[in-house]
Amino acid sequence: MHQHGMLMKHAKALARRALPLGVLLTAGAAAVALAVAGGPRRAAALPVHLEPGVRLGGMADSGEAFGLVGDVAAHEDGRIFVLDVLLNRVLVFARDGGKLGSFGGPGRGPGEIDVPAALAVDTRGRVYVLDRGNARISVYEGQEGDLAPVAPLPLDFNAEDLCLADGRLYALGERNGMLIHELSPNTGAPVRSFAPDAAAREPVMRGARSNGYLGCADGRDDIVFLPILLPEVRRYDVRTGALVGTDTIPGYRAVRIRRLGGGVAFEGPRDGPHHVGAGVIPINAGQWLVQTAFARPGAQSLHELESVRSYLLSPRDGVHEVTGEHPRLVSARGRTAFRADTDPHPLVEVVDLRPAPE
Repeated sequence: MHQHGMLMKHAKALARRALPLGVLLTAGAAAVALAVAGGPRRAAALPVHLEPGVRLGGMADSGEAFGLVGDVAAHEDGRIFVLDVLLNRVLVFARDGGKLGSFGGPGRGPGEIDVPAALAVDTRGRVYVLDRGNARISVYEGQEGDLAPVAPLPLDFNAEDLCLADGRLYALGERNGMLIHELSPNTGAPVRSFAPDAAAREPVMRGARSNGYLGCADGRDDIVFLPILLPEVRRYDVRTGALVGTDTIPGYRAVRIRRLGGGVAFEGPRDGPHHVGAGVIPINAGQWLVQTAFARPGAQSLHELESVRSYLLSPRDGVHEVTGEHPRLVSARGRTAFRADTDPHPLVEVVDLRPAPE
């Protein structure tokens, strides 16, 4: 397929959040396990029912084909913003799935994006795109689907994810030994930084310890960090930045590091594939849905996942594996979540989060 050829061509650009299995680094390091699986599995029921709704892209009625969906965000007025990390653009849809427009496009000029990783939208409808190739957060504003670029927010560190909560913009990435940074939405300058991790400053470990997903939401007391290659999930107090909990993901098959010549190699378990973090989103009453998965065989991006496993993260009870099978959700706003898939075609599905039956 033509799309598969494009995917291979842009594989480097699409490796969004972590070094894939077998990638070699030139820096020397001792053989070290990144993490170990731990703890007995405890099952929990998902407190919400996932009710599928409108589909976007793929073979959906919108008729709009995606290259590869990297992130989705929604505004309170019902507009849905879909980040296409293959085609370097953002598409805008109405609540009913009708296309309203698009913006971005590949490049380094004003309004253009290169190697985008994540997006978020604030209450005013201003859209923030983590533009890794241009070392900035590209910003757009406007009505309906007609959004125009405004002054971007320059970044002086390698950011991996971003999120917005209560008007505060957060970015994930190692900077001076800290992993989470609140940024000024006007200048991009760090307002404060927290989540210290000195090991993330070591080049060999940086890709494992500072890459991952941030979870935040309006009205929440905590912000959640799910590392992409570690079997843990960490919660920080959103007011003070203090670590309030670290929970182990049960049954996680971790990556390991070993010395190879003058560098090191990332290796999965000998008897099968390794897990990767797949996302963390807010769901019900202060709880979070944490998901892990395996990379699909032959995948060129960690957006192409299979065998998704879901966990319920509760501030009081820690992490519990969720019973049953559930699709991968990439984001949520209020009672609406968004599923992204690549098989057989890239698509986005709107999902209603309804209270689970007793």
